[in-house]
Amino acid sequence: SPRWPKGHFRKAEALKGCGLHQEAFDSYRVASALDLSDAHLQKCCVEAQAAVQNATRQGHMFIVSGALIAVALAVVLVVSEAYAKGETPALGSTLAAGGALALLGASGGAAGRELRRYSLASRAAPPAKDNDEFVRQQFPGMKIPGASKKANQATGAASEAQGEDKPTHRARARSTNKSFRNRVPK
Repeated sequence: SPRWPKGHFRKAEALKGCGLHQEAFDSYRVASALDLSDAHLQKCCVEAQAAVQNATRQGHMFIVSGALIAVALAVVLVVSEAYAKGETPALGSTLAAGGALALLGASGGAAGRELRRYSLASRAAPPAKDNDEFVRQQFPGMKIPGASKKANQATGAASEAQGEDKPTHRARARSTNKSFRNRVPK
């Protein structure tokens, strides 16, 4: 329910566990707005805001680290090339190479930051609309008793086309339990 603070709190806890701090902060904020008297929600909101700021700092550090590594690489390349020729490295060429590679390194750091965000976002699955959809996601091709006929027809059409008759999830669970009972020594 959109007006149930505990649901938003649970969502925020799950998002926090996945490392999605901004989304967790948003859910904590909704939960604390729905229940203004809950001090724990207020505390979680403050902690989540600090986690968002920390994650933002880490994102900036990706960019800065990429730029610094590129500058160091540029200086090493220019200086080693000059010494190989037996010359003194020119300050202008060193700065130009350092600046050019700093831009390249910063863009590489930004790409790394975005890859990290994508990796974190892919940890969380989108919520299922109902329990039957959740079971269909976990056990594709399985017929679900009591589910809507349209949904069962959609999932069962592929197995019927192949001539298979798959058991329901309850029947599969019962057969698993029986085989487990037979293995347990008495």
